[in-house]
Amino acid sequence: MRAGGNPWLLRLVDAGGTSEVVLKTGDVTADLDRRQLITTVTALELAADHALPAPRLIAADLDGSAAGTMTVLMTVLPGSSKIPRVTSAAQLRALDGMFGQDPQHRGGRDLGGQPALVISAASSGPLQRASGTPVTAGS
Repeated sequence: MRAGGNPWLLRLVDAGGTSEVVLKTGDVTADLDRRQLITTVTALELAADHALPAPRLIAADLDGSAAGTMTVLMTVLPGSSKIPRVTSAAQLRALDGMFGQDPQHRGGRDLGGQPALVISAASSGPLQRASGTPVTAGS
């Protein structure tokens, strides 16, 4: 989560202790906000239906009638949502187990029929792009 911005990490304190929740808000008149929050709610409901390790939806006001703005309130999972500046070779190789090198599995992106990155879990050498050039930090 970003410091000082949406979404917000809230700490709720009562006699029973402290709980943390995430609050996301959006402008009901902004198409992007509406789509993002509807997608968030849909994804959280789907994750709950399949018992996936994901935050749980606590409440949603998708038309802003109760909160005055679009609002989604959800539980918090332990860990960090910080996106690392550099991804390790081990993390990239782990993707091989999830997606393999099947050119049809690209998260919906059209990469012109060529993989952007060739990942081999069996290889302990440097990662390489499809062109054969090695992947280095910052490239």
